[in-house]
Amino acid sequence: MKKLILAFILSASLAQAQNAQPAETPPATPPATPPATPPAAPAAPAAEPKPGGKAEKMKPFSPSDQKFAKKTSEVLQYQLKLASRASSMREKDATLATWAATKAKELTDKWTPFATLCQKHGFTDLAADISKKETGEIAKLGKVKDEKFRVEYLEMFSKEARNAHKDMENAPKMVQDPELKIWAEGIVAVLKTNADEIENKFKEEKKRK
Repeated sequence: MKKLILAFILSASLAQAQNAQPAETPPATPPATPPATPPAAPAAPAAEPKPGGKAEKMKPFSPSDQKFAKKTSEVLQYQLKLASRASSMREKDATLATWAATKAKELTDKWTPFATLCQKHGFTDLAADISKKETGEIAKLGKVKDEKFRVEYLEMFSKEARNAHKDMENAPKMVQDPELKIWAEGIVAVLKTNADEIENKFKEEKKRK
């Protein structure tokens, strides 16, 4: 009888203990697919300008720099027109056309950074074309016979190249802007080289005639 009572008490105690504990949550079922690739880290924010800071504005050219830029643009425009005049004659004179195209490229390579620099300084008064007088001089070449064209053309180009170098030789001395001054010294060197080269080419052609 005592054993029966003890068994009953033990059974009741166990039941009470089980009722007091919270039920365990079954483990979550693992995902069937792998987790998605983590997103890329966000790009670093763009640097903000300093408080009250503004983009630095280039100073306008001085009067002497403006005068130089204007004159130079006129000189380069005329030489570019002269070079282009012969570079389009591939059917009539491929050799001369190729040489003239090379001159045109050399001058264009100098014009581009020059025009960009002027724009940065807000100077826009550059020659966009040649004068009426220069247009008329180049137009005269259209009346020259094919067999004489080389000599007439090279003579005109040689005179212009020599005059251009003479006019611009001392020009860099009056330039004040440092960047423009460096470019000015470079273009004068190019004008000198071209003057010598075109003059020699003209003399050689004249001898053959």
